Amino acid sequence: GSLSGYMLNFYNSTEAPIITFPSGVSQFRFLVAVLAVQPAILLTYTNGSTSDTLTLNTGGGEVAPYVITITAPSGKFINSFRITPPSQDWWHLDNISYVAALSTTASVSSRSLTAGTAATSFTPITASGGGSSKTFSISPSLPSGLSLNASTGAITGTPTGATASTSYTVTVTDGSSTSTATFSLGVNAALSSSAGTVPSGVYKDVAVTAFTPVSFSGGTSPVTYSVSPSLPAGLSLNTSTGVISGTATGTAASTTYTVTATDANGDSEASAFAFAVTNQPTAPGAPSIGAATATGQTTATVAFTAPASTGGAAITTYTVTASPGGVTATG
Repeated sequence: GSLSGYMLNFYNSTEAPIITFPSGVSQFRFLVAVLAVQPAILLTYTNGSTSDTLTLNTGGGEVAPYVITITAPSGKFINSFRITPPSQDWWHLDNISYVAALSTTASVSSRSLTAGTAATSFTPITASGGGSSKTFSISPSLPSGLSLNASTGAITGTPTGATASTSYTVTVTDGSSTSTATFSLGVNAALSSSAGTVPSGVYKDVAVTAFTPVSFSGGTSPVTYSVSPSLPAGLSLNTSTGVISGTATGTAASTTYTVTATDANGDSEASAFAFAVTNQPTAPGAPSIGAATATGQTTATVAFTAPASTGGAAITTYTVTASPGGVTATG
């Protein structure tokens, strides 16, 4: 950065200004022309409790404008400076520039990855100020399969297994100072699937009880769901939950459908199920009973015509009831 409005001429130490930086700086430079010998530079530091005084030996006599660079001691940042002439002479101060103190910011406070899925490169901690050459390091070690670029701070790779969310500290150094910041990182297990529930019957024009045909676990939220081929008209899959609901508007032959789950990091898992849409069965009509023929004094034979099929399962049992008397027979 640079400070504007500081092209100054001053005559003695009483007139010498105190130059304050917007924030602590690790280095600054300025152009100065003097007519005095051994001017002093008073430095104050950001903690407000310490200061240093440097003496410049100009060699005596008139000195042409030249640039002075001041670097803060390790671990300190300069808050302000002041040139104090040892005698009454005209001074000229100009072109003040500085290097801001090294600082770090967590640009990503937390991140969740999925085992077996390549991580999109991300830089959790960014650095500003300091020298031009910076080095990044991290502690503790990243999960297996991931690495930190020591020059850029970017994290890349494919995690090989699930790990609990952990706090990591990134340290940035520019050779003369360091700064740290933290972020958290966890790795979730890869998506897996198991059979869900499918109703024994799905009927035309009858609202189906919502069901989850395939159950999924693992992955990184949010997980989205899709189905192929398209479900029968009137039925739909909730893309956030994987639940099927609705009312089928027509019949459909038994078909195999595939549900695919995809997590936030691009991991995916698919599994299939099948069902048909049929007409809802109705109770069969009563049989048409013919004559009952007595066979002795205790038995009778009953002849009847079976009812027509109504779309349900086959009839397996008939029961005959005598009236009066209420005697029944099953066959």
